[in-house]
Amino acid sequence: MAELSQNPSVLEAELTELSRQIDEKRAQLEESRGMVVEHKEAIREVVGKEVFGESYVPTTAPPASQPTTPATSATPSKPSYLDRLDAQSVVIINELIQALPKDGLKKTIAHAKNLSPFMLDAFHDVLIDKLYEELRKNNLIR
Repeated sequence: MAELSQNPSVLEAELTELSRQIDEKRAQLEESRGMVVEHKEAIREVVGKEVFGESYVPTTAPPASQPTTPATSATPSKPSYLDRLDAQSVVIINELIQALPKDGLKKTIAHAKNLSPFMLDAFHDVLIDKLYEELRKNNLIR
């Protein structure tokens, strides 16, 4: 799969803005919960609003009573969201992910909004992982 940073003109600016929004969301969530919030959770919420609209309600937030722990390189990787999809769905989602460097985040999300709700949810899950990797690689999140 192509690296997301191939076309810095569009995507780089969007990633920088996304990083700012993630920092704001983390601060907001940490203040309301009184505990540390992982970057990935903040990414899920920020991008979820972009993908699903203002009515987006995250369903994967950890319960407030459980502390979150950062993933380490020694942590075994969990299965990809793509592992649960049929071959055609995987192709469609991979095409969208591969379009990110050329089209940018907002345009790619606009294309994805034409998918079924199930596929849009799968795209969102895969996108979160890819954006998290890219933001870390570019030192836009720690």
